[in-house]
Amino acid sequence: VEESDDEDEDPATPSSPSKVSNRQSSANQEPFPDIKLEFSKAGVEKAKERGNVLFAEGKVEESERWFSKAIWLVESGKVTDAPAALRSTLHSNRAFARLKLQRWQGSEEDCSEALSLNSGNVKALYRRAQARFELDRLKLALEDVEKLLPQLAPPASDRDAQELKSRILERIRENEGASATPQKGKPSTEYFELSPESKSSPSSQKAPAELFPDLKFEPNREGVEAAKNKGSQLFSSGDLTGAVRHFSKALWLMESGQVPDASSDKKWAATVQAALFSNRAFAQMKQGNWSATEEDCTKSLSFNPEGVKALYRRALARQELKRPAQALEDAEAALRLQPAAEELKALRDRLQESVQPAQASRASPSAQGVSSPKGSEASQADSQPTSPSARRRPLPVRSLAVPSVPSASPKNSFELLRHFNSMKKHPTVLATYVQERVPPHLLQSLFSKSPIEADDLATVLQAIRTSSQQGLSPDLVGEYLRQLLRTHAAETQFCMLSSSEKEVIRELIGLTPAAQAGELRDRFRGVL
Repeated sequence: VEESDDEDEDPATPSSPSKVSNRQSSANQEPFPDIKLEFSKAGVEKAKERGNVLFAEGKVEESERWFSKAIWLVESGKVTDAPAALRSTLHSNRAFARLKLQRWQGSEEDCSEALSLNSGNVKALYRRAQARFELDRLKLALEDVEKLLPQLAPPASDRDAQELKSRILERIRENEGASATPQKGKPSTEYFELSPESKSSPSSQKAPAELFPDLKFEPNREGVEAAKNKGSQLFSSGDLTGAVRHFSKALWLMESGQVPDASSDKKWAATVQAALFSNRAFAQMKQGNWSATEEDCTKSLSFNPEGVKALYRRALARQELKRPAQALEDAEAALRLQPAAEELKALRDRLQESVQPAQASRASPSAQGVSSPKGSEASQADSQPTSPSARRRPLPVRSLAVPSVPSASPKNSFELLRHFNSMKKHPTVLATYVQERVPPHLLQSLFSKSPIEADDLATVLQAIRTSSQQGLSPDLVGEYLRQLLRTHAAETQFCMLSSSEKEVIRELIGLTPAAQAGELRDRFRGVL
């Protein structure tokens, strides 16, 4: 593979004078005059945020226009105080949009510009490697990946980069093998044309018939998240049918084999599918579709066996389907995960009342038309409970080791949720962790770009309540609530809480100083 001299560049070097002059000459005429922005740093930030939103919604072409407009504001000299880090992000984001649009050359150029402004922009380095791979500039792509890998923390963060490196090396071996063994009578270049049908990769297989083709979302991680968020918004607005359609579309994308991260990031794939099935079950439940609710909850639990909401909703569905013993098992399993949940306690008590008469009826000899047997065996048989769970052989009681509070604050939302899962059966430890390692501003920062799902939001609220009982100041309680409202899609996620979980919010608001309480009630009015 041959590369021209100007492609073999050092990412940290500034743009060449020729590139700068070209940009300045093209910057004289305003692009996209329909996009009106203030000629200021705030205008640049607004364009960047709008581009991000459009990208998340699957409107990639439109997002590229907004990133381009923001870049023009800077390169035209209209805005002079935009920091290098912001400009680097703009070029990196536009490069991502151009990757999705398969504009490989433009993506490579944007990544190089992003790296010239911020040599530590690892996303730009990864995206340039992707673009160069598609442009068949394999040696340069490999160099980028080799630079990238030492900057990533294994195993989760470097999985995609390792996969890309493997693809690059495989393509290099294929090219070298093809050039080394040409078939007699045919030009060697023919062997560089690899037929997609000859490979068994997911991209070469025929995709299943598209579900809801009127709903347009990109077949990637961002498209799945956008469909999920749209479904949650529709649910909050009362459009249950629309919510089911969007959750179903997101699930179809995951199951169609078109989403690369569905196979490369198993943790994300399991998390998002558990949430999607649980959310769709909630919408089905609101419509009285009990069999569909039970089925979706079961699928959600296959991805996350400790999904409290899925257990709770399946218990409600099984109660309506006249299977109280199974419903009771679900309610008890959910209570083991959240022992303080009042709604779960009430459901368990109701189910126990309906299960016990049925057990007594089945256990009564007169009801069976059989006289009571005599002897010690009879007394032992009479003393045995008859519920399905009671008939199991009792397991030895094991004391769970109490986890310790991590010594450092979480670096990202995945690490935070992993800590939550390890501590959720120990409320006081979890409360201490939140109080000592997760200050309000960090909580908002970790979920500024992706939502905190309703299950996890409920866990946070419980932890704040426990912390308040351990001495958390009323001012900090209020600050946690304010910062939670600033997380991504907060109102939608708050709306999906159960009535008892919303009661925790009311309780926390009541703990705050009077001046804050009034303000918080106003801000939570649409949720509560």
